[in-house]
Amino acid sequence: MLAGATSKARMGDDIKMISNPEAAAVDAFETLMDEDVEEHFKVNRGDNVLVCHSSMTAADATTYAVGKSKDSLEEAVAGEGNQSGANVIDEALERQMTRKFGSNFTKL
Repeated sequence: MLAGATSKARMGDDIKMISNPEAAAVDAFETLMDEDVEEHFKVNRGDNVLVCHSSMTAADATTYAVGKSKDSLEEAVAGEGNQSGANVIDEALERQMTRKFGSNFTKL
Protein backbone atom coordinates (compact mmCIF):
# COMPACT_ATOMS: atom_id res chain seq x y z
CA MET A 1 0.00 0.00 0.00
CA LEU A 2 2.80 2.44 0.90
CA ALA A 3 4.64 1.67 -2.35
CA GLY A 4 1.52 2.54 -4.34
CA ALA A 5 1.00 5.78 -2.42
CA THR A 6 4.58 6.93 -2.95
CA SER A 7 4.52 6.16 -6.66
CA LYS A 8 1.26 8.09 -7.10
CA ALA A 9 2.77 11.01 -5.20
CA ARG A 10 5.82 10.71 -7.51
CA MET A 11 8.10 10.39 -4.50
CA GLY A 12 11.42 8.84 -5.37
CA ASP A 13 11.67 10.18 -8.93
CA ASP A 14 14.73 12.23 -8.00
CA ILE A 15 16.81 10.59 -5.28
CA LYS A 16 20.23 11.95 -4.37
CA MET A 17 22.51 10.14 -1.96
CA ILE A 18 24.68 12.24 0.34
CA SER A 19 27.01 11.38 3.20
CA ASN A 20 25.95 11.57 6.83
CA PRO A 21 28.12 14.68 7.55
CA GLU A 22 26.67 16.38 4.47
CA ALA A 23 23.12 15.58 5.60
CA ALA A 24 23.88 17.04 9.04
CA ALA A 25 25.23 20.21 7.40
CA VAL A 26 22.15 20.59 5.18
CA ASP A 27 19.87 20.20 8.20
CA ALA A 28 21.89 22.72 10.23
CA PHE A 29 21.90 25.26 7.39
CA GLU A 30 18.16 24.95 6.88
CA THR A 31 17.67 25.74 10.56
CA LEU A 32 20.22 28.58 10.66
CA MET A 33 18.76 30.31 7.60
CA ASP A 34 15.26 30.34 9.09
CA GLU A 35 13.71 33.75 9.73
CA ASP A 36 13.02 32.91 13.39
CA VAL A 37 16.69 32.30 14.28
CA GLU A 38 18.35 34.94 16.46
CA GLU A 39 20.42 37.32 14.33
CA HIS A 40 23.83 36.35 15.78
CA PHE A 41 23.19 32.67 14.88
CA LYS A 42 21.94 33.35 11.34
CA VAL A 43 23.80 32.06 8.31
CA ASN A 44 23.62 34.43 5.35
CA ARG A 45 24.43 34.14 1.67
CA GLY A 46 28.17 34.52 1.11
CA ASP A 47 29.12 33.19 4.58
CA ASN A 48 31.70 30.45 5.07
CA VAL A 49 30.79 28.06 7.87
CA LEU A 50 32.80 25.31 9.54
CA VAL A 51 30.61 22.28 10.22
CA CYS A 52 31.85 19.66 12.68
CA HIS A 53 30.08 16.33 12.72
CA SER A 54 30.71 13.44 15.07
CA SER A 55 29.23 9.98 15.12
CA MET A 56 30.04 7.12 17.47
CA THR A 57 33.04 6.03 15.40
CA ALA A 58 34.24 9.03 13.37
CA ALA A 59 34.57 12.80 13.41
CA ASP A 60 34.58 15.11 10.40
CA ALA A 61 35.06 18.86 9.81
CA THR A 62 34.19 20.60 6.53
CA THR A 63 33.94 24.28 5.56
CA TYR A 64 30.94 25.20 3.42
CA ALA A 65 30.27 28.38 1.44
CA VAL A 66 26.66 29.52 1.32
CA GLY A 67 25.89 30.52 -2.27
CA LYS A 68 23.83 33.33 -3.72
CA SER A 69 20.61 31.34 -3.52
CA LYS A 70 19.28 29.83 -0.31
CA ASP A 71 19.59 26.32 -1.75
CA SER A 72 23.20 26.71 -2.89
CA LEU A 73 25.82 25.18 -0.63
CA GLU A 74 29.35 24.42 -1.79
CA GLU A 75 32.23 22.71 -0.08
CA ALA A 76 34.83 25.49 0.38
CA VAL A 77 37.43 23.31 2.11
CA ALA A 78 37.29 19.55 1.74
CA GLY A 79 36.28 17.63 4.81
CA GLU A 80 38.82 15.79 6.87
CA GLY A 81 37.72 12.99 9.08
CA ASN A 82 39.27 10.39 11.30
CA GLN A 83 38.25 7.40 13.34
CA SER A 84 38.00 9.39 16.59
CA GLY A 85 34.30 9.68 17.16
CA ALA A 86 32.24 9.82 20.33
CA ASN A 87 33.44 6.37 21.46
CA VAL A 88 37.03 7.62 21.69
CA ILE A 89 35.92 10.73 23.60
CA ASP A 90 33.82 8.62 26.00
CA GLU A 91 36.72 6.24 26.66
CA ALA A 92 39.16 9.12 27.31
CA LEU A 93 36.70 10.78 29.71
CA GLU A 94 36.19 7.51 31.58
CA ARG A 95 39.97 7.06 31.98
CA GLN A 96 40.37 10.62 33.24
CA MET A 97 37.48 10.32 35.72
CA THR A 98 38.82 6.99 36.99
CA ARG A 99 42.30 8.51 37.51
CA LYS A 100 40.85 11.51 39.35
CA PHE A 101 38.13 9.82 41.44
CA GLY A 102 39.25 6.18 41.53
CA SER A 103 36.75 3.67 42.88
CA ASN A 104 34.24 6.44 43.72
CA PHE A 105 33.76 6.84 39.98
CA THR A 106 33.97 3.20 38.91
CA LYS A 107 31.31 2.20 41.49
CA LEU A 108 28.74 4.52 39.88
